[in-house]
Amino acid sequence: MLLVLGDRTQDGEAFRQSATALEAALPFYDLATVPEDHAQLQNELGTAYYYLAGSANDPSLYQKAAAAHEKALAVYATLPDRSLWASVEGDLGNARMMQANASSDPDAMAKSVQAYEAALTVMTRDRDADEWLRNQANLASALSTLGYWRGDVPLLKRSAGIYRSIQSVRTRDRAPEPWASTQASLANVLGMIGAKEPSPALFAEAVAVNRALADQVGRDRDPDRWASLQNEIGYQLTLAGRAENNVAKFEEAVPILREAIAVQKKIGSVPGVAFTEDSLCDVLTDLGAARKQKAMVEEAIGACEHALVIFSERKMDDLAAGSAKNLAEAKALLAELQ
Repeated sequence: MLLVLGDRTQDGEAFRQSATALEAALPFYDLATVPEDHAQLQNELGTAYYYLAGSANDPSLYQKAAAAHEKALAVYATLPDRSLWASVEGDLGNARMMQANASSDPDAMAKSVQAYEAALTVMTRDRDADEWLRNQANLASALSTLGYWRGDVPLLKRSAGIYRSIQSVRTRDRAPEPWASTQASLANVLGMIGAKEPSPALFAEAVAVNRALADQVGRDRDPDRWASLQNEIGYQLTLAGRAENNVAKFEEAVPILREAIAVQKKIGSVPGVAFTEDSLCDVLTDLGAARKQKAMVEEAIGACEHALVIFSERKMDDLAAGSAKNLAEAKALLAELQ
């Protein structure tokens, strides 16, 4: 009851009391004599630890949650009905993923992947639609993070493939919000793959995915998110132009980025302006080099200088370094064109 109450109210104290009560009850449910009851309590204890870890901001509890779920799994694996075992494997995957994210631990994330894969050997789309979909999405997320950490493109491609398959179920008309979430995740993974293996087809897909998502978000409904997506579209078009040696892609990106900046300035999104100005600087430098136009390069320099000021003021050191690099390239190009 305390666990249900905590889940409904997100009350950290209820989670704590639930964990304490379950720990106290475990000695009375002996593994040897009442294994299924023991396993049920272990599973509930794992769930209590999982929620308590979040509410108490204590990542170490994710390891305790995983250990409790694993003890439950040892019993459930012996039962003829594998559905409960599969469900708890999914819970184990969640605990391992949160543990991995909290500590940037690839080994824990790999264990999360294994747990979701195990769950999906039993779950089917037809029989367990919601749970199957949830575990597919979680598997894709775990694969994308692990692939990014390890620089493993095949893992990233697996993640993208799963997200694509999910979209056949989470359609825009049937489930607009989950569809949008999956679109965003797919776009993110495509960007990771593109950074490792640039390809025109991949960039074209990323642009299409982000355009569909931006259309769903709407400029008037959520201008900040819409402008951020326009920035991503402009950036992907820039990458496509480089991969294809296609100046038309650069020309397509420029007005998209300028419009996004106008929206960001109107709503006062200072970091958003900096992100998009950095993208604009990047593409205008490429376009200015291709067209031999000093005015474009001068606009690029102005955009980079403003972005660099914002990143520096906000101590966004990695972004400031990238902007400084873009600025140096634009200034070098302008010197050539003088």
